[in-house]
Amino acid sequence: MKKLLLVLVFGVLSGCAFMSDSIDLQYTQQANVYKLKNAENVRVSVEVKDDRIDKTKVSAKKDGYGVELAPILANQRVDVTIKNSIETELKSRGFQLSDDPFVRIKASVSQFYNDHKPGFLTGDAVSNFDLLVNVFDRPGNQIFTKLIKAQGTEPNIVLTSGENARLSLNNALNNGIHELFNDDGFVNILLNPSKSSTSISPVPDKPKKLIEVDSSDISTQLKKLKELKDSGILTNEEYEVRRKVLVDKL
Repeated sequence: MKKLLLVLVFGVLSGCAFMSDSIDLQYTQQANVYKLKNAENVRVSVEVKDDRIDKTKVSAKKDGYGVELAPILANQRVDVTIKNSIETELKSRGFQLSDDPFVRIKASVSQFYNDHKPGFLTGDAVSNFDLLVNVFDRPGNQIFTKLIKAQGTEPNIVLTSGENARLSLNNALNNGIHELFNDDGFVNILLNPSKSSTSISPVPDKPKKLIEVDSSDISTQLKKLKELKDSGILTNEEYEVRRKVLVDKL
């Protein structure tokens, strides 16, 4: 009887459960953000790659048994949405967006999806957002890497609708980008990508250390890189290149 009631709530009440839905994703800029000293002197570019298998679907409507009925699609490309979100935070801090940058931000999104999770009478819309962020200086040296694994939730939903998926995905997007810019290491490396970034002198064989890091921090980053390789996000070649960059800092 309870299962039948669940089906009625999540299936019959959905009305248009068998019709696909399209949603507009919207990023909310962080509050209380100020221009950073010297940020206006730093030119930055942002590139985001969408590594998801299905680049249009961001959720699905379900019946009371959890069976998918119809896809929920994003009106704008997810990589473009993420790129615009990062650029919004950069501009709010005073950085200059440029096609001829001192520092390049290259990110890849491997997951951006909302899953409607039915419950008894009500359920939750839960979104996961995985973003790998790498920063390169002007000569092309990788100087920062971070894996963002953010989540967003719209609780106590009755309908597995596009609107509930939108709210959940927006929360995940906000949480992920805010986490990136709350990382002092990320912001500081943007402010100081390379002391010789404006120099025309030849790049030395071994670049100078750009930031001082302790061995425990390097060990943590090495572990994270191994996790990325083991999960298939990084190839063996990418893993070895990034591992060498970290080891050289010791």
